[in-house]
Amino acid sequence: MTSLVRSVPETLSGLRQHPQDHGWGAFFDAIDTLLQRKSRPLNRILSVSISARPNASAPLIITLLGASVKRIIDSYPHLATVLQDSQLLRDNPKRLEAVLAEYEDLILDTLLNRQNSFTGTRRFLVPQTIFSRYFARQAVDGVNFLDVGTGLGLLPRQLNGPEAFDRFSACLEWPFGTATYRPVPLALRYGIDRPPIPDLDWVRHCYGPSRYYDRLFNELLWVLGLPEVVRSSACILALDVLDARKLGAFIRNHHIQAAQCGFVLYQYQPATREAVIASIVENLAQPGLLISMEPRGDLTEQGCHIRLFLAGRQEAVRFAVATDSHMVGCILPDEDYKEFTTEYL
Repeated sequence: MTSLVRSVPETLSGLRQHPQDHGWGAFFDAIDTLLQRKSRPLNRILSVSISARPNASAPLIITLLGASVKRIIDSYPHLATVLQDSQLLRDNPKRLEAVLAEYEDLILDTLLNRQNSFTGTRRFLVPQTIFSRYFARQAVDGVNFLDVGTGLGLLPRQLNGPEAFDRFSACLEWPFGTATYRPVPLALRYGIDRPPIPDLDWVRHCYGPSRYYDRLFNELLWVLGLPEVVRSSACILALDVLDARKLGAFIRNHHIQAAQCGFVLYQYQPATREAVIASIVENLAQPGLLISMEPRGDLTEQGCHIRLFLAGRQEAVRFAVATDSHMVGCILPDEDYKEFTTEYL
């Protein structure tokens, strides 16, 4: 817990310097100022949260704090200007401190019970592209898929959706060019996440207070309304992904061969991340594959790492780096890209 307390200011510094400020920058600045001023409401909230969730990472605590404040502001119109005026928020963080003090119990309820459930509509492009090629090369049909930390449960329903793929794929350049749509030979689809499973209202609070995130949320609404997504069958279940025994049993019992864990593990301490990965790869059915996507620098740098794990193997394949976590821009080869592509894709 002590290391987590020490890492909060360092993480805040990294988040404040992130090259993409799409709405949270002023909030991070204000929180940093209140932290330096030893704000009592803020210190109480952080102390309780860190004590209750010792396996959480500093980025989770900080981003959940932002989502919890946005949840309150979205619920009380008279507070709307607290996040709307970025310069005012930086100049007068006491307005934010007053919200922390007045709604401390509601904020703690979020921090103790929620995950950051931001739902990116374009992130399915990576598992769609990799799994379709991998299982074709392996000559496997009838693959059972599991999305670990699924949140809203969108990604399992997006897979094998050509309309969304065709709209978004042109914005993501791979080393071989623009990916063409290929179906994954799916049989059953599952998504699991720690309860409570989020609804669309909670996901909206996880989007930043800016026009940029408003556009992304409208994009999410478009995807959710696609017939290919609405008709897609996926079983979304509440299961604590941090419970290694239950997670492993689920994977074995449902004969999972394809697993995806995207923007989930950064929310936990390194030892917890390793335990989740181990539980997945040890129990995947052959010739299984796990795709792990996590933000670079635990959200303090732009883009994300794409790492692959073959069933039964703990060693990460350093496959690629995405230049933007929202899957626009480029997929850049990492050190193992060429070898893995040659052998498996």
